[in-house]
Amino acid sequence: MLLSGRLDCMLGLPEEVGYVAEQMEVRDRIVTIPLIENEGTYDAWLGGVACSKTLWGREVIDRINGILRRERPTEQYRGAYERWLDPDAIESYRRLYDSVFLDIVE
Repeated sequence: MLLSGRLDCMLGLPEEVGYVAEQMEVRDRIVTIPLIENEGTYDAWLGGVACSKTLWGREVIDRINGILRRERPTEQYRGAYERWLDPDAIESYRRLYDSVFLDIVE
């Protein structure tokens, strides 16, 4: 509806917009405008892993945490998410990523 001119705008997370626009092959026709209320928040970017409270589960979580500590600072790791963002969203995401995800001490 947006592309046919029946809507002027839509609300969505930048990564959602990037993904859908890429799937529809219209990435060059879509622009995202950040909402001030979302600036500096990272709730949408957080995820988690859960395992059973057993020795095996603790070993899996320890292994995942080790991989994350090693991979989080790499461009390849960050790029897997950034590929869905437009340039303005990438700038905001990098500021937040550096201050939150690279400062995590476990």
